[in-house]
Amino acid sequence: MIRIPEEDARDLSLIKSNLDKGRYTTYKQVDDDFALMLENARVFNGEGGITDTANKFGRWWDAQRKKMD
Repeated sequence: MIRIPEEDARDLSLIKSNLDKGRYTTYKQVDDDFALMLENARVFNGEGGITDTANKFGRWWDAQRKKMD
């Protein structure tokens, strides 16, 4: 089984923790971590339900971010 390198591991709890601790100083940093999380879901899970959900979640995220710009 291929594992996500620890330095590239991202999930929503880590992103929330980084937000709560003030570790992000720009929206781009949040967007980059979110994009990495979704890319990891796609790469390390292959085709199927998880990838489909990651794609839907990514489209939702993009729509929400456009509202903030």
